[in-house]
Amino acid sequence: FKGADRFAAAPSAESASSSSAAAAAVSDGSPGRSLAQLVRRFPQHDWHLPVPVACPALPSDGPESPAGAASAPGCGPSSDLLAVWWLLIDGLLSAAWESPAAAQAFTAAFDLLRSGLASPGCDAVLFAFQRLLLPQLLKRLRCCAACERPSRVTALRQACGLTTDLAVHLLREAGPEFASGAVQSLLHVLIDCVSSCSEQVCRLGCSCLRHFLISSTPYLSAELWTACCQALRSGLQLSWEPLLRLGLVFSRHSDQFYGDLGHIRVAARREPRGQSRRMYQLARQLFLLDGQFDFSGELL
Repeated sequence: FKGADRFAAAPSAESASSSSAAAAAVSDGSPGRSLAQLVRRFPQHDWHLPVPVACPALPSDGPESPAGAASAPGCGPSSDLLAVWWLLIDGLLSAAWESPAAAQAFTAAFDLLRSGLASPGCDAVLFAFQRLLLPQLLKRLRCCAACERPSRVTALRQACGLTTDLAVHLLREAGPEFASGAVQSLLHVLIDCVSSCSEQVCRLGCSCLRHFLISSTPYLSAELWTACCQALRSGLQLSWEPLLRLGLVFSRHSDQFYGDLGHIRVAARREPRGQSRRMYQLARQLFLLDGQFDFSGELL
């Protein structure tokens, strides 16, 4: 796609060395190499490992896999093509983030991840989901929180929605026993979205969390239900923390308007700006009942 021209034209020294190492691994063909050994073979490539995301269970080299671990059909653990597959997904995601909005093609990487459930298998897809996709999503989320640009927010919304759909697909196809770690990692990222100071990112996190809970209800285990409830509790605590801190200065059943243990001052703009009108609409939506205002926007 168009956005990948810059990525392919001027590769970094790190990605070039990783690609050459991956090509050498394909031609090597050494048998008996597990998925973890493949990752350790390319330490010069940035696998985004500093982000604390749990790694799913990997298939064993023997004929039988341990309980709770899925085998990789079509592309066994002795194949070095998995490293090339991971590098391709990493390159597609990186190019899509850096491309203009008209040329962003996140769907190519996500289609590759969806088709990877058949070959190379669930383990490779879960590894790419946790070690490649989620760390990049968390990194872009922090970039949007630091500097909110329309292009960055648009890319984040598309990637976050596709990631949520992919998590539901993994949970449905692989089962809760395999996708448990991926789901819990996604919940942590969505909670970071909910606690963001940006209104657009915060609404994005709430929408994705609601979509995941509604779509994945038939496939959640007791452990995942506990994780979802804890995520909802954490999101509510982070969202309501400023209001709870304001309530600490009031005594129970207090009639004081400015506080009992402290003095509260409310600073608000009076000029008719767009942001001020938006804050006024949000306040009405949260604190007024349906019978307290009519459709024209005037208080009854």
